[in-house]
Amino acid sequence: MYTPDFYLPDSDTWIEIKNFLSDYSRDRDENFRKMYPDLELMLILKDEYLELQEEFAQQIEEWEFS
Repeated sequence: MYTPDFYLPDSDTWIEIKNFLSDYSRDRDENFRKMYPDLELMLILKDEYLELQEEFAQQIEEWEFS
């Protein structure tokens, strides 16, 4: 059983955030995409997350770790 971290209904996209991509995480991601080929899954790794945090944390109330 696997559920990505959150869902963005306006763009109909599932989001998964990872600090790093282990073999287990990579397999789970691939299996999700095979099982649900019509769903959009965006994988955000640590470097991308930190860039988003720098750009948006001050604009979003209760941003994690701000």
